[in-house]
Amino acid sequence: MASEFKDDWLRKSRLSIDQVGFKRYPQTDLKELRSVTQPRGKSFFFISAKYESLDYDVTEKQIYLEDEKTKPYSYFVKRDILRPLIFMGAGIIIACIGTFVHVAIQRIGEVKYSYLCDFIDDHHSTGAGNLTLTILMWYLGVIVLVMLSSSIVIFIAPYASGGGVAQTIAYLNGISVPNLLSIKGLFVKMFSTVLTCTSGLAGGKEGPMLHMGATVGSRFPDLFTKFKFCSIFKDFQNDHERRDLGAAGFAAGIACAFHAPVGGLLLALEEGVSYWNISLMWKIFLCSITSVFFITVLLSIIEGAPGHFNSPDLLTLGKIEDETTHYEYFEFIYFIIVGVIGGILGAILVFIHMYLTYFRKRFGISSII
Repeated sequence: MASEFKDDWLRKSRLSIDQVGFKRYPQTDLKELRSVTQPRGKSFFFISAKYESLDYDVTEKQIYLEDEKTKPYSYFVKRDILRPLIFMGAGIIIACIGTFVHVAIQRIGEVKYSYLCDFIDDHHSTGAGNLTLTILMWYLGVIVLVMLSSSIVIFIAPYASGGGVAQTIAYLNGISVPNLLSIKGLFVKMFSTVLTCTSGLAGGKEGPMLHMGATVGSRFPDLFTKFKFCSIFKDFQNDHERRDLGAAGFAAGIACAFHAPVGGLLLALEEGVSYWNISLMWKIFLCSITSVFFITVLLSIIEGAPGHFNSPDLLTLGKIEDETTHYEYFEFIYFIIVGVIGGILGAILVFIHMYLTYFRKRFGISSII
């Protein structure tokens, strides 16, 4: 029956077998026909049913536009004011996670290596100790931490394995990766990162911080939607807004790992986000610089030197020996003034460059000698 239907359809459409794109088989049924016409697995055009695409385009449907007209002007003002605050709030939470990861790695590492040093001193102080026992203790410390790190991933959240960089980049570019933004996976990755770094294996916190930052950014509006007075946060739960917040968290995670807000912004531009505009750039930079500021403040408080951002225990651009060069909170005013002056000079440079370009085009100057 299926073969007769296919032949009848071909005769009516006046198309040959080769034009349709499949080969005639004797006694062909619909199941075989679908298997021939569909892309095969492991091919370049194979579509996996495991992943779906996300809709990052801002909707312009008529029903949506009509709903927008029913809302007062103050609603849109509140939403525009709330948007940068959400990016800053996400940066603060990412800073708290980065602080926990940094301090936990430092404290567990201190306990581990101080115990090994004491063990070596007790058994090798006379030079006649057994080196094999020391090596076994070293391997035991590595194996225990690795087993703990692997176990919580395998038995609690297997989808939290790996660094998560490729999956996060795929999400930011329109692929819906299952369980990528899971809160349970966030905590599992946070603890497993600490255990992996302290074990001594060749693993760092760059990839996990990037993934955790994107998770926090994308899921941040969910913290407030359960409250009736925070219903406006529902406007930030669509794919478009989550993508922007995820990109900001992507950059903030890198910024926290290396104390480099500009580096996080550039990494998001280079590897993370394919869709880019000036507004998104400023929001990502706001989230990154907020996270770096708060992680620096928190670490300075933990190290017992609140406000002294050049403490030797903090990551800086270089060790400053002279104590008179340490800066305080009030000096941020001068830093802001310098930044404003730099922004004005940059705007003047762009203005001059624009008119020089017009001048070259007008007079046919192809290059500057």
